[in-house]
Amino acid sequence: KNLIIVPDGILNFLPFEALITQESKTTNFAKMHYLLNDFKIAYNTSANIYLNSRPVSKSEKTVLGVFPVFEKTAFELSYSKKELESIRSNFKGKYLENSSASFSNFKNNASHYSVLHLSTHASSGDIETPASIKFYDQEILYSELYNLHINPDLVVLSACETGIGKLYKAEGAMSIARGFQFAGAQNLLFSLWKVNDFTTSVFMSDFYKNVKNDVSYFE
Repeated sequence: KNLIIVPDGILNFLPFEALITQESKTTNFAKMHYLLNDFKIAYNTSANIYLNSRPVSKSEKTVLGVFPVFEKTAFELSYSKKELESIRSNFKGKYLENSSASFSNFKNNASHYSVLHLSTHASSGDIETPASIKFYDQEILYSELYNLHINPDLVVLSACETGIGKLYKAEGAMSIARGFQFAGAQNLLFSLWKVNDFTTSVFMSDFYKNVKNDVSYFE
């Protein structure tokens, strides 16, 4: 029931779980049969990293939440606050809001929590520009995450295109997710798309309720 995919090259950008596995007469996406209906699907960058991964920690989960929200700017994420409230109602931790969601605040606190949750803007970059993620005070390139030396059980990247970045031969995509993996994250939740603010807050609320009920990250 568990399918672990180690994609190569352009396959890094294919959401395998969205492949349709049975012929369908309907144009209603909700009624189609996806690979996700048959398997729990996760990805890894190499068999080596998979074999050397640590088991998920059994200790109490605490969350460091980063919610810049960007109120009254063109970047405002109005549903980010709802996301914050639903997570805070399920997990103890520290929640950095608005101007306190700065990169230095994140860096200084990141090693003390088992789950890091970043609800913000991100970009996959382009030919010249590397993938990046926005904190309240600055935009950080994926490579600037390498020297964080963190060890979280889970990093949730509740933002756009966090799994996409420039492809390097035999390495895969240099994405924000990859930056966190290099920094020491064991499990990552990322997206391949531009994502809708409202829908994301609903997804995240459900995700954390399930985690609280001991459903595996994988599932």
